[in-house]
Amino acid sequence: MGLFKQLKQMKDVVAETPDLIKNAQAMQQSQMQAAQAQAAAAAQGQAAAAPAGSFDPIAGVTIELYAEISRELTERGGDQSQVAGIAREKGVDQASWDAAVAGWNQRMVGNPAVAQRFNALWRGVG
Repeated sequence: MGLFKQLKQMKDVVAETPDLIKNAQAMQQSQMQAAQAQAAAAAQGQAAAAPAGSFDPIAGVTIELYAEISRELTERGGDQSQVAGIAREKGVDQASWDAAVAGWNQRMVGNPAVAQRFNALWRGVG
């Protein structure tokens, strides 16, 4: 591989880094919030109810696919530089992935049932 091609690839990686970090932080925050919501619902001794539309896909990404990509990223060591490639392998473009991250994280924060479902899927028991 030529030096200029390597430099261009490095430039592309550096340009993507802020978005990858943002996605990593958002996923980490959503997992923590989902766990907190699940614990709160369990402490109240109730099963969380989900309003209609809570599990509708976001930008074409179902909660199952979101959990699958998130879990695979973790299995690959959590290297956020790989998330775009993993999503692409699953048929999800960058804009759709970004929308899904934001949307699913927001739903998990606001709805313990969504958080519980994501956690179960992410652990592979759902």
